[in-house]
Order: sequence, then structure tokens, then C-alpha cells
Amino acid sequence: MAASPAEIDRFLQVELVRRRLGEVSAVEAAAWLDEQGLLPDSPSRPGLPLRNLLRAGQIRSGDQRPPQKHGNWFIVRRDLEALHSADASRRTRSEPETPSKPAAAAEGEGHRVTMEWMGEEIVTLEDLLRSELRVLCIGINPALTSVERGHYYQGRSGQGFLARLRAVGLLPEYDGRWEDDVAFELGIGQTDVVKRPTAKAEAISAAEFAYGKRALSERLESVLAELVIFTFKGAAKKLFGDFEGHGFIPGFTLCGGEVFVMPGPYEKREVADKSLSELRAWIKRHARRAP
Repeated sequence: MAASPAEIDRFLQVELVRRRLGEVSAVEAAAWLDEQGLLPDSPSRPGLPLRNLLRAGQIRSGDQRPPQKHGNWFIVRRDLEALHSADASRRTRSEPETPSKPAAAAEGEGHRVTMEWMGEEIVTLEDLLRSELRVLCIGINPALTSVERGHYYQGRSGQGFLARLRAVGLLPEYDGRWEDDVAFELGIGQTDVVKRPTAKAEAISAAEFAYGKRALSERLESVLAELVIFTFKGAAKKLFGDFEGHGFIPGFTLCGGEVFVMPGPYEKREVADKSLSELRAWIKRHARRAP
């Protein structure tokens, strides 16, 4: 499922805000899109697929300099002053009524909290849970960038996950607010198997994963969800053991709901598209007013 021009434009604007950039060359922007699986780049002519969209006028944030046939293309952050204000305002957290969360996130800290983990004090992200959820997203562990900003999915892979949620209709168009706050308002919760943030998942030991599995089971005892989405197959394998494929996994349930495993970021496009199309169909079938 190739991302639409509107989704591509939106993703690039989010990246410019996240990276605190005013603009980026089309070639570099194309690399961002290719890495997230939103628009495959050309190996022989980097940036060509994005430039084709720009030339066709399908990307609103494009700017050619000079504005003639052989001018260079750039992606420009629109309305910098307004976006700066939105970036500042979205740092005010919406208050999730999370049962048994480890600690109250301090005002201005987003969802960053201090908690005990395996006998040590760590800084991490609080669980965004309530007793009844439409969807629960479970990751492996928080990215360091996410903890620094106090919000889920702020790393490069996390931004790709959010782009997929928007593409299938689970999240609305980006409006400048923190996406995890918007998601929680729509009945979409967040948690992780392991709460300790790391630069890479490979830094987590088998013993820590086992501890995280037990701790997660306890945290989810009173949580019901219509659907559980695992951001990576690795997270689902820690709970269910090894299994084939991704997408909806027959026979797997958690929190009373079905289980969907996101395709990997480097999965073949046609294979990933099939799974994401099934997720979009599920969302349409289960569409209702968010709590």
C-alpha cells in the first residue's frame, strides 16, 4: 500500500518539525520516505520518485529553485511561525486516566516518569491505559528520543509506525498535537514489553524480556481492547513465542481482542500492503465513535 501524496506531504512536514528544520533537499527527503517504506526511492537516480510527485504538483510543500526545468527541488516547512506555536502548545499533556500507572508525569514532562525497573530507578514513559480501549499498541521498549521528548514514537521507526496508523485510518491527519495524546483521546492506548529505554532493542537481555513479559501481564490484567497492535514482530514473539508471518495472527488474542502484528519496515511492499489493507478493512468494520 503506497502512501498517498497527502500522506507523504504530511509525513515530511512532521519530520521537518521533529528535526527542527526549515527545509530539506528532495534527495534527502526521498531517503526519509524510502526508509519508512512510504515511497521507494530509485537506486540509480536518488530522489526521482519524489521529484516526479513534486513536478506534478502533488506535494504542497515543494519548492523549486530556480523555478525552471532544471531547478533543484526542496521540501519547505510551511507556516514556520504557526508550526512553532503548535510545537510549543502540544507540549501540554492531555491527562490520561491510567489505572495503576507507575508515577504521575510532571507537568511539562509529557508522559516521562521515573519508576522502578528490576530493582533500579529508570526514566521512561508511563503506560497510556484505561480499562476499556478500542486499540492497544505494544512496542518492544521506548526509544531514547521518545523518552527525551516525553511522548511515544518520536524516533525514526516510531514516526514510520504513526504514518502507517494514519494511512490505514486509525489516526487523523497530523494537526500539530502530540500523536499519543490524540490517540488516547480516540481510545488508543500505548505500552511496551520492556519499560527501560535503549538505543537499540539488541541491548535488552533475555532475562529483562522475561521480566518485562511478567510485568506487562500484570499491567494488562484489568485492560480490555478490541484490537492489540504490536509495532514490531519481535515484541509479539516475546509474548507468544515464534510464529509465521505478520498481520492478523489466527488463534492469538490479548486483552480480549484480536492481535495484529505490523509488517517490518523492510518487508516487501506487496506483502506489507496486503496486511495493512486487512487492518484498514478491520478499522472500517469496527468504526464507531471513540470514547
